[in-house]
Amino acid sequence: MSEKQNIDRMESTRKLIDEIKSQFEEENKKIRQFKKQIYRDKDFEISNITVFSGPNYYLDRQAVVFNLFIAPLGNNANFYKTHIEKRIESIKDIEPAYVANLFAETLLQVLKMNSDLFIEKYSISKNDNEYIIAIEYLDKDIAKDCIFFVRDWFRAINDEKEFEFDEKFKAIISSYYKSDFGNALLYNLVKAGNVNNLPFIHIPEEGSFQLGYGNKQLRVNENAFHTDSIKDYEFIFNNEKLYDFLINNGFPALESKQCFNEKEAIKTASEIGYPVLAKPVNIHKEHCVRQNLTSDNEVKKAFNEITDQINEEGNVFKSIIIQKQMFGSEHKILLVDGYCNCVLRNEPDEKNKYKVIDDIHPDNIVLIENIASFFKIKCLEISVFTNNISGSWKETDLKIADINAKPDFIIYLNFEENINLPTDILESHFNEYNNGRIPIIATNKINADLIKIIFEQLIKTNKKIHFGAINNDGIYINNHHLYNIDHERNINFILRNPKVNFALFCHDSNNIKNYGIVHKGADIVILDNSKDIETAVLKNQLFPHSSLIEIKGSEIIHSKEGSSISVNHFYTDDEKNYKIIEIIDKELPELTKKYFHQ
Repeated sequence: MSEKQNIDRMESTRKLIDEIKSQFEEENKKIRQFKKQIYRDKDFEISNITVFSGPNYYLDRQAVVFNLFIAPLGNNANFYKTHIEKRIESIKDIEPAYVANLFAETLLQVLKMNSDLFIEKYSISKNDNEYIIAIEYLDKDIAKDCIFFVRDWFRAINDEKEFEFDEKFKAIISSYYKSDFGNALLYNLVKAGNVNNLPFIHIPEEGSFQLGYGNKQLRVNENAFHTDSIKDYEFIFNNEKLYDFLINNGFPALESKQCFNEKEAIKTASEIGYPVLAKPVNIHKEHCVRQNLTSDNEVKKAFNEITDQINEEGNVFKSIIIQKQMFGSEHKILLVDGYCNCVLRNEPDEKNKYKVIDDIHPDNIVLIENIASFFKIKCLEISVFTNNISGSWKETDLKIADINAKPDFIIYLNFEENINLPTDILESHFNEYNNGRIPIIATNKINADLIKIIFEQLIKTNKKIHFGAINNDGIYINNHHLYNIDHERNINFILRNPKVNFALFCHDSNNIKNYGIVHKGADIVILDNSKDIETAVLKNQLFPHSSLIEIKGSEIIHSKEGSSISVNHFYTDDEKNYKIIEIIDKELPELTKKYFHQ
C-alpha cells in the first residue's frame, strides 16, 4: 500500500472517529437534557412522611420526618434565598450551605406561624439521592400543610411563577388558630412546661393536653382542668343559686336573676329597679352585655338582641341575667388555685383595661380569696364593681357582679408584665417534688418473667406502686396482661393512666423506626445485646447520673455517666434476671426519694 493510500486511510479513520465522537457528544447532550428534565420534574418531591409523637431516631423530641429530593443539576441555595428572604425576614441572617438546609430553615420559620412559636430543632441526613429532614412540630396536620406549602413555594421559584404566599400562608395560620394549639392558654401552658422540661401529651380526640405522666398528670381542655369540680361548674352557672350563696354567706353581691323569656326579664327589671344590665348566662363575652337599661322596652330590645347575637355566633341560647346596674369601674380578678393572680380594671366606655393588682385593698383580696375557697376550680374569675378598689369592701360600695369558671385568658396573657400566668398555673400543680414525671425503665428487650420479677421487687419496696409496663406482647398493669394495640398507643395507655406511678417500656428497632419511643426520658436503661438504633435512641433518653445496664454476650455491665460501676457474668437466663434485679434494687431507694416524696 502506497504512502498516499495510508494517509487517505488514516484521514478517513480520523473523520470516522470525529463523527462518532460528535454523535456521542450529541447523544450525551440529549441524555443530560433528559436527565435535567427528569430532575426538574422531581425537584423538591416529598415522600415517606412519618409523624413521631416523641423522641425518635432522627430527633430527641416529637418530629415530622420526610424524604426530600433535590435536583443535583438545580439552582443553588443563594438563588432561592434571594426570593425567600423577601417574605421571611429572618432568612436574611442565615448562610445555608445547601438547598436542603435552606428548605429546612424556611420550613421551621413557616411552622412558627409568624408568632415565634417555641419549636426550634431539625436535623438533615442523607439516604441515597434524597435528604431526610426531621423537624419539630406542634400540630401534625398543620405541619404537613406547611411541608407542602414550602415545597410548592420552592417549585414556583424554580419555574419563575407567581406564588400566592400571603393568601396560602394566611389560610394555614387560620387553621393553626382553630387547632388545640391555637388556644392561648393551652399553648402558653405547653410552652411554660417545655421551658421547665415538663413533658406533655396532645390528646386530639379530647381537644386537650396532658402535662406530666401517670399519676403526676394535669389535664387541661380549653379553660378547664381535670382537677376542677363538675358540681362547682354547674353551680357557678346557675345564677340564682350563686346569688343566694353569696348573700347567705355575707358576701356583697349585686342583685340579679336568671330569666328565660322577655316577659320574665321585664318583670325582673321592674322588681330590681332600673337601671339594669342584661347579659347571657352561659356566654362570658363583653359584646353580649347590654348596659344601663332604663325601661321595659329597652329590656325587651336587649333580650332579643342578645338572643339573636348568640344564635348568629353558633352558640346555644339558654337564658339571660338581669342585674342591677352598678355605676363604677368593673374589676376582673383572676384567681389561680384560690389565690389572687391578676386584677384588671375596665373603664366605662373604654376598651382599654388596666392592671391594678398593686392598688387593691388587702381586705378585698381576702374577700375574693374567701369566695374562691368554696370552689374546687383551678382558675376562677370574679368580677366586682366599685368606685374605689383601693378601699376596703367593708367601707365602700364594692359589689360582686359575677363568678366565671371559664375566664377569657387572652385579656390576662396580653399583659406583658403578667406572662408568668402559665407558670403560676403549673406551679399550683407541680413543684420540686412533682415535676410531672414518674420513674421509667426503658429497654430494647424484656420478657413477661422479668416484668413480673421487677413488679414483685417494686411492691416489696413500696406497696403503693401501680406498675405499668409494655413489651412486644402488649400492656401489663401490675403484672396482669391486658391486650396489645400498637406500640405508640400502648405507651400512651400507660402514660395517660392516672394511677400508674412506675413504668417500664420496651422499644426494639422496629418499634423505634415506626413509632419512636413516645415518652421523654428514662431513669434506667437496659440494653440487651442491642442494635445500633436501639443503643443510640435509648442512651439519648437516659437522665444524668442514671443507670445504664448493658448486656453483651454473657456480661452485664452497670455504668453511670460513662463510668463502669460493676461487671458481672451469667450462665443462664434466670441468673441474668437475678443480676439485673440486683442492680435495679440498689437504684430503687434513690428513685423512691426522687419520685415518691410525701
